[in-house]
Amino acid sequence: MLDENIFYNTKNLSMAEKRSMLIDCRDISYEWWADNLDCSISWSRQRFNCTFDKILDHLKDNAHVVVINRGTWGSP
Repeated sequence: MLDENIFYNTKNLSMAEKRSMLIDCRDISYEWWADNLDCSISWSRQRFNCTFDKILDHLKDNAHVVVINRGTWGSP
């Protein structure tokens, strides 16, 4: 089975481009979430439970942004 996930390289995007991409992704997605990784608490990512606008408030220059297009789940 082929991996249908598409990972977008966001490393060289400006902060404005990252914000715009995240907003566009949210607008076309049927599910989104943010994770937090704090290795002083756990080696696993933890779901970051807050509103999308609050998540954008946490977006800083050193934030690691991962965008994955997982296609359409459950499609025939």
